[in-house]
Amino acid sequence: MDLKNSKPTSVCHVVALPSPGRGHINPMMNLCKSLSSKKRDLLITFIVTEEWLGFIGSDPKPDNIRFSTVPNVIPSEVGRGADSPGFYEEVLRKMRAPVEELLDRLEPRPITIMIADTYLNWAIDIGNRRNVPVASLWTMSALVYSVFHHFDLLVQHHHFPVDFAAIGDEHVDYIPGVSSTRIADLPTCLYGKGLKVLHRALEAVSWVPKAHCLLLPSVYELEAQVIDALKQNVAVPIYHIGPTIPYFKLEENSSAKSSGTDTNYLEWLDLQPRGSVLYVSQGSLHSVSNAQMEEIAAGLRDSGVRFFWVTRGETSLINELCGEMGLLVPWCFPSTVNDLLQEMDSAKTYPPTVCHVVAMPYPGRGHINATMNLCKLLALKRPQHILVTFLVTEEWLGFIGSDPKPANFRFATIPNVIPSELGRGKDWPAFVEAVHTKMESPFEELLDRLEPPATAIVADTYLAWAIGVGNRRNIPVASLWPMPAMVFSVFHHFELLVQHGHFPIEVSERGDELVDYIPGVSAMRIVDLPTFMYGNGRKALNRCLECVSSVSKAQYLLFASVQELEAKVIDTLKAELPVSVYPIGPVIPYFQLQKNSSVNHIHGVNYFQWLDCQPTGSVLYVSLGSFLSISSAQMDEIANGLQDSGVRYLWVLRKENDWLRDACGGDMSLVVPWCDQLKVLCHPSIGGFWTHCGWNSTQEAAFAGVPMLTFPIFWDQIPNSKWIVEDWKVGWRVKKDMGFENLVARGEISKLVKRFMDQKSNEGNEMRKRAKELQEVCQGAIVEGGSSDTNIDAFINDISKGHDH
Repeated sequence: MDLKNSKPTSVCHVVALPSPGRGHINPMMNLCKSLSSKKRDLLITFIVTEEWLGFIGSDPKPDNIRFSTVPNVIPSEVGRGADSPGFYEEVLRKMRAPVEELLDRLEPRPITIMIADTYLNWAIDIGNRRNVPVASLWTMSALVYSVFHHFDLLVQHHHFPVDFAAIGDEHVDYIPGVSSTRIADLPTCLYGKGLKVLHRALEAVSWVPKAHCLLLPSVYELEAQVIDALKQNVAVPIYHIGPTIPYFKLEENSSAKSSGTDTNYLEWLDLQPRGSVLYVSQGSLHSVSNAQMEEIAAGLRDSGVRFFWVTRGETSLINELCGEMGLLVPWCFPSTVNDLLQEMDSAKTYPPTVCHVVAMPYPGRGHINATMNLCKLLALKRPQHILVTFLVTEEWLGFIGSDPKPANFRFATIPNVIPSELGRGKDWPAFVEAVHTKMESPFEELLDRLEPPATAIVADTYLAWAIGVGNRRNIPVASLWPMPAMVFSVFHHFELLVQHGHFPIEVSERGDELVDYIPGVSAMRIVDLPTFMYGNGRKALNRCLECVSSVSKAQYLLFASVQELEAKVIDTLKAELPVSVYPIGPVIPYFQLQKNSSVNHIHGVNYFQWLDCQPTGSVLYVSLGSFLSISSAQMDEIANGLQDSGVRYLWVLRKENDWLRDACGGDMSLVVPWCDQLKVLCHPSIGGFWTHCGWNSTQEAAFAGVPMLTFPIFWDQIPNSKWIVEDWKVGWRVKKDMGFENLVARGEISKLVKRFMDQKSNEGNEMRKRAKELQEVCQGAIVEGGSSDTNIDAFINDISKGHDH
């Protein structure tokens, strides 16, 4: 093929390298087709031998997948089952060189990422030497991977080497996450020909920590325990992406329904009674003996059961033995057959009484987290009666698609019609405008295709158009406000600011004037209002006011807050708004606190183990959000101030801040790119939280009873900071004056941090006492019969009217 093409140099170029075997090529191809459908600007080069191109080259594929070949330097696929150990040795010894030569010729450059079968461990070395990240695709269950990964445990427990005939029934019950298994039920690497490739399998698995990530073709809910255990023991990110089967083809008309015979097998299936056919297929590599095949055929015939059998090779004798109740073919499209046999259509899967909640969050981390936590809680509250479909852009599915979720919770996507999340902070007003003008149409199209039909829509308040979509379809809409009710009230009563001459004004001149006339809201300075008064915030003000005013056309308003924390403002809004108002906060993942975290290791460091080694209340947790960045100069001052303070700290810094990680090294600190924030805040060693005052983070600190150092940057973070410091009195300000240009120096930071974390300080102890009282309020709201628990139940009952609940 001609490797030169007209693809732009900015294309994301994925090179896929499967191990040459049907069971390896199929999942790799299915993964690549799935990737290509989710992100059309990908170019995928799928590398196979010339022989394998002959087998699969005519298969339908998207335009952005292309084949490329290496010579037939390994034994033919047709006979590899006769000597599978010898075949595998040839793959490891002879394929690397031609693959490297091909990579040198491939265009466009650079290659963005390689996806390589785990058994091709040399591919990881190739990628590392070329600075190309490699995703290692394991094509078997996570259970089998774990057996190889923990093989040393078999040796330690004297279960290898063993005499299978003598102790095959002994149980292996010590592999993390794997249920008790007989030795005889372990992979066949422990005896016979399998022993000949055992060292190669162990070698392949041992290479995975040198890859960029590990892809498991499994479903989390099917292997949760083993996957969670592996995430704690494997030093690279793990993504469970299964099932890697061609489910995306189920709606397509098959072009090969006759399977090389005169019989259209789907027509034959159509003539059989529902659920009456046994489908039989025993793979494509190792053969069953002729004697056994004859016994199977005769047994199927004698059973009197209809069957559909995919069997390769000479079948005339088997045909005679099988009788008239069965159909034999050399090939079929298994997913289509299984779909027909099982009748797995949406109407069958979900009863007509199900309450189908369609959730549409605003595409930003703080908004998505809040909506996600609410929806998981809804799903967990009524697992038999609620189905949640969580809608995000294709880009966001890539960020969150591998997160654990309940069985009655599923994702659906709309195209990436808005600017990327990775750059939205550079032009936030333009991003807001794109969200308001480009997402409605694909949302409507997807909503019309969803099965079962939507019972209710939960949409972020900042997606005003979602209310119109629901009203046009007579679907009730719950508008979720992911910030304090106090901030909603400021926008809802915006005309009062105008009437009192407080908008528009020059904040730098009149910022200290008090706003004490917003119903239910305590007095605050103008400078403590959300940042709609100046800068980029001013550019998005009209859209925000439009969103808040549209709430009156919804059926419900959900506040991500606790009634007891904002009683005055919530009661005022309930009296003024013509919709049902439910405070259901805190919308944080408190329901996951009892679960073992699957990602305690970050870059090889177990941050919970580090926290376990620190004295009670001695660690300052530092996290400044994921949206807008702080200047390099300010980050430098923070890093030096923390170091100079002599206080222990755990700092979450994103990848681009590697240089600060080096500056913050030492035994007294730990810097990680991510952590399980709520679990960290609830750890007894945490004594304070330096926060940007995003509402999710603020709720988590309140729930954990942790005092805060406030460092707000934007929008609602400003009034949140005021509330923490002046109303709740559970925090201190780091930054005394507003504005990005006001640098807080290292000396000031050092003194403040040292004083804040001083456990002997009377002032600090009073603050910590108030933080614990705040904790009691937040945790009391979610217990059975608490205000938020009661409101969530009431909301579920409202949207379930007419359904079985």
